[in-house]
Amino acid sequence: MYFKLALRNVRKSFKDYLIYFLTLTFSVCLFYAFNSFQEQQAVLEMTTIQSDMMDNAAMIMLALSWVVAVVLAFLIIYANNFLIKRRKKEFGLMMIMGMSKTKISKILCYETFMIGIVSLITGLFAGFLLSQGLTVLTAQLFVLPLTKFRFIFSWSSMLITILSFAIIFILVMLFNTFILGKYKCIDLLNADRKNEAFKIKSTTLTIILFVLACILLIGDYIFVMKAGINMFTNLPAIIIAGSLGTLFFFMSLSGFLLRFIQSSKRLYFRKLNMFVLRQVNSNINSNVISMSVICVMLLLGIGAFSTGLSINQTVNANINANTPFDVTADVYYQNMSFDDAMAELGADLSDIKSKFTMDIYYDYAGEDTPGTTYATLAKLIPETDLDSVMINAGSMPLAIYPLSDYNNFLQAKGLQTISLNPDEAVLAAANEQAYDAISSVYNHAQSIQALNQELKLVKRDLPITNVINNTAITTTIGLIVDDSLIENNPPNSFYMDTQFAISHYTNITLKDGADDTAFAQKIYDAYAQNQLDDMFIYMDTRSEIYASSTGLTVTFTYVGIYLGFVFLLTSCVMLALQQLSQAADNRRYYLVLNKIGADARMCSQSVNFQIAIYFMMPLSLAIVHSLVGITAMDKVIAILGKTDRLMPALMTSGIVVLIYGLYFLATCSGYKRILNQK
Repeated sequence: MYFKLALRNVRKSFKDYLIYFLTLTFSVCLFYAFNSFQEQQAVLEMTTIQSDMMDNAAMIMLALSWVVAVVLAFLIIYANNFLIKRRKKEFGLMMIMGMSKTKISKILCYETFMIGIVSLITGLFAGFLLSQGLTVLTAQLFVLPLTKFRFIFSWSSMLITILSFAIIFILVMLFNTFILGKYKCIDLLNADRKNEAFKIKSTTLTIILFVLACILLIGDYIFVMKAGINMFTNLPAIIIAGSLGTLFFFMSLSGFLLRFIQSSKRLYFRKLNMFVLRQVNSNINSNVISMSVICVMLLLGIGAFSTGLSINQTVNANINANTPFDVTADVYYQNMSFDDAMAELGADLSDIKSKFTMDIYYDYAGEDTPGTTYATLAKLIPETDLDSVMINAGSMPLAIYPLSDYNNFLQAKGLQTISLNPDEAVLAAANEQAYDAISSVYNHAQSIQALNQELKLVKRDLPITNVINNTAITTTIGLIVDDSLIENNPPNSFYMDTQFAISHYTNITLKDGADDTAFAQKIYDAYAQNQLDDMFIYMDTRSEIYASSTGLTVTFTYVGIYLGFVFLLTSCVMLALQQLSQAADNRRYYLVLNKIGADARMCSQSVNFQIAIYFMMPLSLAIVHSLVGITAMDKVIAILGKTDRLMPALMTSGIVVLIYGLYFLATCSGYKRILNQK
């Protein structure tokens, strides 16, 4: 009997459950889709390195999923609490009719079970579809063909999802039983007459809070924009200042908003604006803390989306510049050349088409010498023109290239060589961001202090690319000098032995059809067989860098999308439920409006207007926070190369509009339905 009663309740109140159902379905969908990450390898033609990268990314996603599960558990309990509040009077009537709390709890458990089963099935189906889309996205990120594509269903991910949400539903049932046991019958019957109240009536206090909010937020913005990568060392202070500024902003907003609108009589008395604005003012007063939390979560969601997508764009845009050769070998053995060291190993070099040695020097700052560092360049231009390459790298040394070796590099790339006088130097860029930095230096300086002497800066038309296979920031900007300058003024080493300030690389171009990974493996095998003492050997192959770079982008992109969805979903649910929980309380106000002449169309418009304002307030401030945060993160990401903001911004905006808009429409629909109940 109780099961049938619960089933009838769910059918009758399905629209009441819409937000709850959407929340459960979205949660299950995300949890399944991102936990089925590793199953994509079944249809993707991956190399061993790419498979390892996918395994690492899958481990990160799995660990992250347990954190997400906790967040979703709180979110689902929060949404469920709304349903309990909505039905307090109904439960009170059941008690008057003689039904015990135990039996009411049993009905609630049945209802939770039914909604859980339906949302679980729907969410798994949606997650299955989303996971196929993620497979296509992964193929694009790894630049892989989809010749073997087929629909893959992950049974392991399904079991993890069912187990996780079964635990959450059990917690929800226990929570319902506990909450119901706390209330007396009279409390349930009078539930709709109680309102949360938190009001600041003092105009002076609201002004003080507003000024404090502006000081904290603007100060936080300025510090974050100037700090660059150093902001991470002061992250706790940044978070505390930003959170307090956000809280004070919303605490003062209710006092300012109404008074500001009231100053415009034409606007204030137009249609139902007076009523709507007072409703919004009351909502903000009652939900100051939750509005602040929602704003911060929206910031995290937008930031996660944008940063994850931005890293993907940046790494992919610069990957070709970081792999100018098939293989770059770094070999040290008794000051031998690469050829002599390979001869000692007996390595097979038959696949090599051409090669040349590229020496890179690093002039570290010492106790008595300034060194040749990124800070050296930063001193040459106005502070307003400083970009993230120089700010973030700081005391890191510039890469110093001997002219002869750099000309060998140009010849290997089929480009015209350059010439320099002993007192001249040229700046070279490994990516677009570094090119912008050295362009600024050329615009503001004619000379540079390097290797303990003044060198004239001359500009040459050089390719924007790395000189070796590498992604390290130490080769982002290079300084080309005449060979004699290095011989006469050896770079200052960070270590006691100056040889550590020099890196000897051998850039290798293989014959057509030769596999760079197989070539490197043959050398490693020869090294393993001979085990020469004191030999150091390391190789960066184009395939390996491509795989590791794309593996990095896949991980960051998926983590960003995953967290972005979770934070955005949580924010939308909290906003929607706060509005719906007050709809029943506001029914009597709309009945009065109807009696004094406000027609249904005008009331409907006022509901839309009220909910739109409430939804837009935390989003508007979150967008301002995000613009500052994303700009600061771009300076950090710029270490990897020049960032492209357009596509990540468009994709982030589209996702936010889609989810936010969906919950906005669902909230408006639910709100009006509650108002129209007889």
